[in-house]
Amino acid sequence: MPWCKSKKNRTFGRAGQRSQLALTASYDSTAKIWSAATGECLQTFAGHEDTVMSAVFSSSGEHALTAAYDGTAKLWCTSSAKCLQTFSGEHGGLYTAVFSPDESRVLASTAYGFATLWRVDTGECEWTAAMHADSYVRSAVFSPDGLRILTGSADHTARLWLLHQNSKEAPQAERAFIGHDGWVNTALFSPDGALVLTAAADCTARLWRARTGRCLGVFRGHNAYVRSAVFSRDLRHVLTASADWTAKLWVTGSAECKRSFEGHDQWVNTAIFSEDGALVMTSSRDNTVKLWFTASGECFRTISGHEDFVLTAVFAPPQLRWKDDVAADGQHVGPPVELRPVAPISRALKGRGKVLRTGKTVGSNTRHRGRRRIAKRWKAKDH
Repeated sequence: MPWCKSKKNRTFGRAGQRSQLALTASYDSTAKIWSAATGECLQTFAGHEDTVMSAVFSSSGEHALTAAYDGTAKLWCTSSAKCLQTFSGEHGGLYTAVFSPDESRVLASTAYGFATLWRVDTGECEWTAAMHADSYVRSAVFSPDGLRILTGSADHTARLWLLHQNSKEAPQAERAFIGHDGWVNTALFSPDGALVLTAAADCTARLWRARTGRCLGVFRGHNAYVRSAVFSRDLRHVLTASADWTAKLWVTGSAECKRSFEGHDQWVNTAIFSEDGALVMTSSRDNTVKLWFTASGECFRTISGHEDFVLTAVFAPPQLRWKDDVAADGQHVGPPVELRPVAPISRALKGRGKVLRTGKTVGSNTRHRGRRRIAKRWKAKDH
């Protein structure tokens, strides 16, 4: 991992990330885009009628996707903050919404134990399936190749599901990951799809072999719910966020805690790496987002502006730039009037009728190296 070591890199505006953007989702029913260089709010997405539980960018950054406890997901134009599509569910509030790898579908997890799949271009619901009986589905994501989905649930399990060739047919249960003793808050794949990482209310995160469901390691050290867990791009590290008000950096192969990020005054809901791994961004119930140097654990910026809990925060794709975002001195100049690229996602995806099936995994060049290293107002929001 490329640690931020030099004194020069202590100044964020000179470290190569000065145009970095962040997207947040909040209990205040909005999502926002921020300049990480200045902490300035550049865009607000308003239109949901309840808590915005999650927000993600499309791969180009030209669109944002939000999921809310009002039972809807919304697709937004990032440059105009215009809502382009609303995806309406029928089974309680939504916890998460994500794009399929080819961005032709949206997958959402719900409070009533269901997952739902919609077409992006038309907003048509292709299927709704009961994934975990009556237990909340806390997260749902696609595998990197788009052939499967992975869910995490309040029933203490994560589950792997096989998608059918007919995109309107509900997925088939394939495997359960059993071992947690509490709600599984998040579950995700490694970039090559070979591993699964889960975060749970039993104060641990766990690493699993996706193909077999075998638990490879347990990350112990938090003293409250683990709210989320993510991999570094090179798989050498895991980053967790917890209700104990901290985030922690772990060595993947040994499950050793390498560093704690302390400074929030409430639960840390999410923690995520920047594209180059030099920075960590956390979101919290103290209504703030914090940016940290990964190498030292030092907090160098606190972003405030939401009126309630910040539930998620993600970095924008590196190619996304806000017009005249920052000058050489790191200060914002010019209004937030243009984002690039601007081609509508519905036009780009028109005519695609099936979930992507490439037969090729993402990150295949690092797959075997990584595996060798590792082988060694519903009331249940629970924000």
